Amino acid sequence: MTLQDMIEYFEKQCGDEDSYAVALKPDVWRRLRKKIVGSLENRRDVANTFHKGIYKGVEVSVFPNGRLIFKNVPSEDYLISILNELLDASS
Repeated sequence: MTLQDMIEYFEKQCGDEDSYAVALKPDVWRRLRKKIVGSLENRRDVANTFHKGIYKGVEVSVFPNGRLIFKNVPSEDYLISILNELLDASS
């Protein structure tokens, strides 16, 4: 499965040049939710509604609906490599 098969949308966040929002397709989210959350360093639950942590130097927020926010991303290529790792995608 490629990233395109696994992601509903991928967009750069307005006003913050180094942030991206990614929404996973529901079947992908159900299958990989625990792996993604478990991969975060310094993970913390925020008000029992979402998880926040660090993955390879990038701040990641993981929401229960399968939306992921990545902050402090050095480049879009770096984010794509992170997503390939987290989602076990093959390009």
